[in-house]
Amino acid sequence: MAAAVPLPLRESTEIQGEILAGFKKDHVTLLFLQFGDAAAARGWLGETTPQLATTQQAGRA
Repeated sequence: MAAAVPLPLRESTEIQGEILAGFKKDHVTLLFLQFGDAAAARGWLGETTPQLATTQQAGRA
């Protein structure tokens, strides 16, 4: 039996969950955004980021 290959990116807390681990859902919603105000965009992302699953979290689901 072959040795397990380490997957360090799967443990990342810096990559959004579905990028590597995938959520395997029947339906998805994609959101395409364009911001005219960089400061407002940073504020929105700062509020939204805690609600996103990381790759590490998604890989354990």
